Amino acid sequence: MLVVEDESIIALDIQTSLQNAGYQVVSIATCAEEALNDTAVLQPDLVLMDIRLRGEMDGVETAEQIRQTWQLPVIFLTAHADENTLLRAKKVQPFGYILKPFEDRELITMIEIALSRHKAESLIQTALEKEKEINALKSRFVSVVSHEFRNPLNTILFSTELLQRYGNQISTQKKETYLERIQGSVKRMNELLSDVLTVGETESGKLQFTPQPLDVIRFCKELVDEFHLSDRRNSQIHFSFQQNVGQNHLSLPLLDERLLRHILTNLLSNAVKYSPSGD
Repeated sequence: MLVVEDESIIALDIQTSLQNAGYQVVSIATCAEEALNDTAVLQPDLVLMDIRLRGEMDGVETAEQIRQTWQLPVIFLTAHADENTLLRAKKVQPFGYILKPFEDRELITMIEIALSRHKAESLIQTALEKEKEINALKSRFVSVVSHEFRNPLNTILFSTELLQRYGNQISTQKKETYLERIQGSVKRMNELLSDVLTVGETESGKLQFTPQPLDVIRFCKELVDEFHLSDRRNSQIHFSFQQNVGQNHLSLPLLDERLLRHILTNLLSNAVKYSPSGD
């Protein structure tokens, strides 16, 4: 706690009450400048602020700076309760307002309420910021996916229109080329849908990890063969492995084949996509 009180006897009395209640007073400030400096250095959990302070700034102005800069809870202490003071104090949105003289129990109760409220508001603010960040990520994801979907859709539309309009005039080789483009675009869309579903399952906490014994060598060979069959760029994917002598062939690692396929498919797709043709 930070106590801001220019009357030393009152400040020490407040410090004693807080310490008896189990709270630590990190500093006692007697003016606005000391209060702002102590707040910046010590970062207290709560500030008890006397409204009437010596110097150019009073407690209301000081509390306003503390609230704006550090978002810390402030409780006002004052022996004056005129309407103008109350109106100025309310604009700062304090966490409490206690008139002097006050009982220890009254002060402690106000502090407990203020700390509880501040904690709740901090949790809400953190949740809102997290939600805002997630929404921004979702927006970017939707934008990227929409763009990625548009390309294969345009390829399918363009190829089917050519086959429909000029099918009789196009050579068999050209037809096969257009059909391969359509098949490749459909494959790409299936991969995108798989990515979207995986992201959705991850965000909702429904992504299941189901490990089963998996022959990794056979799995990787089959995956590479699938890529060679569907790759129109004739990229060369070389798969090699090292098997220890005396290895127990019956002991297979426990892996989720679906998730592993998803990960390796994306890695291979990007490797093929950003490699020169034929490499």
